[in-house]
Amino acid sequence: MSEQANPFAQFFQMQRRSIEQTQRSMHQSIEFQKQLSRMMVDGMKAQQSVNRKGTDFARTAFKSYLDMMDSAMPGESHMYADMKGMMDDQFDNIDEMTAETWEVMEEGFEENADAMDEFMDNSVEYLDEATDVYLEGLHEAEETSAQVTPATSE
Repeated sequence: MSEQANPFAQFFQMQRRSIEQTQRSMHQSIEFQKQLSRMMVDGMKAQQSVNRKGTDFARTAFKSYLDMMDSAMPGESHMYADMKGMMDDQFDNIDEMTAETWEVMEEGFEENADAMDEFMDNSVEYLDEATDVYLEGLHEAEETSAQVTPATSE
């Protein structure tokens, strides 16, 4: 005849595994959130590059148009030379304002991503501490139940 262990042991083991699995899932979810923040920063940088190329394309297109119009004029007059100079100045201003705007946006995104990382790290720390406390309590409950549950014989 064998002595059977605590009949609740299997329940406590299942509960412990469930809590540990939830903890791992939360860690993965938090890590995903941190990666998502960084992906947004990287995506913004890619968008900045696309924006810059679009502006460069528009500048080239306008220059080509004005060059074509200038070459279509009879004689040596270059009616569109002043217009090309003004257009270059305007595009330079646009480039400068856009660069400043992107810089401010990038700093903001970086700061937000850093703040999110810190918040998530604190959340993981809190989760781990709370899980440890819960598992300790579960272990104590298991030990208590083993002491108050009479051993059974077969």
